[in-house]
Amino acid sequence: MPDSSHPEPVGAAAELAARVLRPAAARVDRYGMPKSHVDELGRAGLLDLTVDTPAATVRAVQEVLAGACPVTWFVHAQHQTVLDLLSAPGAQIPYRLRGADRTRLAGIASAQLAKLPDRPLTARATASGWILDGTAPFYTGWGVTDVALLLAVDDSQQVVAALVPARQLPGLRAGPPMRLAALEGTGTVSLTCDGLAVPHADVAAVGTVGQWREWSRARVLDAPPAVFGVAAAALALLESAADRLDDAAELAERLRGRLDGLRGEAYALADSGGDPARRLALRGEATALLQTAAGAAAVAAGSAGLQDTHEAARLTRAASFFLAQAQTGAVRGALLRAWSAGLPVAAQVV
Repeated sequence: MPDSSHPEPVGAAAELAARVLRPAAARVDRYGMPKSHVDELGRAGLLDLTVDTPAATVRAVQEVLAGACPVTWFVHAQHQTVLDLLSAPGAQIPYRLRGADRTRLAGIASAQLAKLPDRPLTARATASGWILDGTAPFYTGWGVTDVALLLAVDDSQQVVAALVPARQLPGLRAGPPMRLAALEGTGTVSLTCDGLAVPHADVAAVGTVGQWREWSRARVLDAPPAVFGVAAAALALLESAADRLDDAAELAERLRGRLDGLRGEAYALADSGGDPARRLALRGEATALLQTAAGAAAVAAGSAGLQDTHEAARLTRAASFFLAQAQTGAVRGALLRAWSAGLPVAAQVV
């Protein structure tokens, strides 16, 4: 977990996690993230982690939030993605997210770009802005986000990043909340645009598909900080069973040592722009280790862990989320290789 050498807002995140997020995590997992969590994130200064915020600080905040409440972490992570994208060269902060006191929460719909050259969500230029048509299959945070960044593609393969109010509008409608295997409380829906008019003032950036792919590829290369945050929470739960299980403390110590080693190497390589192949391998190894940590916590919980509100059950579901979230073929390959390397020799498939 992050240590005390990290600057604020890590301390604010830790205080919020202890006071609000962790006690409410079971309820949020089942019923969804309340708007009051957004207010708390804003008061803690956690909605304004821009490109000027040190990477170590952003990572530490993500670890804290993910370990306390994975649902809140993921909704916040979508907001952070919007800020990161709008901090890229050539982008502008539309008026909907401007202001010294950033208390508005943003979400992003971008999964449709994975279907290129198909264009599920299209953009058409007009004299006053752009017209969006089609469907974005995934949008997280509906009901608590204030603004939505929609990524659409025009006839010339330009990606148009449009920021619109996150509510039912003429030309914008949301599907019903999705039933998800993990993190169902994130309020994930599909968004359908039918002639949605977006003025120039609400367009943050227009770039090429190549630029988007490069930005997106770089974001999935490294192990997500949330993997380490959820794993640390699982190991803490495993350690809490040491008084009734002789092997729990020893296993937790061994796994924590391995987790800390992966975390240190992953962050160092991310900061230095080191070997992409090794960074991808570390993402696979960290994700595989998370599954082991969550599984061990579930074993330690015993039959009580079968209750869907039990922390072990929630952490196991959260761990499974990282088997699918932000995955490319290369990322899936790295995870499968990490699992294969961890098998006993006799059990390996040759």
